Amino acid sequence: PDAVRDRLELDLGALQAAAAALRGGDAEPARRIVTDEVLQDVLLLGSPAEVGSTLADLVEAYRPASIGLALLQADLHGGITAASEAFAAMTAELAARSEG
Repeated sequence: PDAVRDRLELDLGALQAAAAALRGGDAEPARRIVTDEVLQDVLLLGSPAEVGSTLADLVEAYRPASIGLALLQADLHGGITAASEAFAAMTAELAARSEG
């Protein structure tokens, strides 16, 4: 999303070129752009409760129109279950914050 790209100060042209190179089999441009710091800012790791809390923080900060998740694990069913738990935790935390 534009807001994430802007916050991370990533150049759209460089991202597009890296994506094209990656599709062509060259991962090096993407590796130069997606540093450990960038990766930490776009991946959410932790328990469903921890991910839900982080999502709540991000929702409050950026007010996104949508949220997309990529499940990066071999156990797809487990990933879907964890994502559902994380969204439930996010919803509960946002509700609690709005009441307080």
